[in-house]
Amino acid sequence: MNVGLLWYDGSSQRTVEDKVARAATRHHDKFGHWPNTCFVHPGCLDDRDELCVSCGGCQVRVLSAPNVLEDHFWIGHSGESAPELDIGGKEVGEIDNMPPCRIYRQTEPRHIVRLRQGGTLQSTTSR
Repeated sequence: MNVGLLWYDGSSQRTVEDKVARAATRHHDKFGHWPNTCFVHPGCLDDRDELCVSCGGCQVRVLSAPNVLEDHFWIGHSGESAPELDIGGKEVGEIDNMPPCRIYRQTEPRHIVRLRQGGTLQSTTSR
């Protein structure tokens, strides 16, 4: 998955399926197409290898990834049929003169999650 949405949902009242469905709906609203893949922290799947969630007429395959933080959902479209997104003809690192990583979501006032080149997530807090 090259482009996706990092979604945070720390609610203990919702199930993983509900959280993925909410993230998928937000992805659809933002990008105009439904996602098919979601990576979550391994603890979210309760010893399952994967999970399938139906949302908006699509199936989202939920997989565990150790580099995803708890209560975070890295959701997007993977595979050969992934839709092209128009980012103005620029590389991700060139958008708004940003360094070679792009800030995808600010989860708290001073908490920043970045996707680094190579696919790893970095979480930093500034004081």
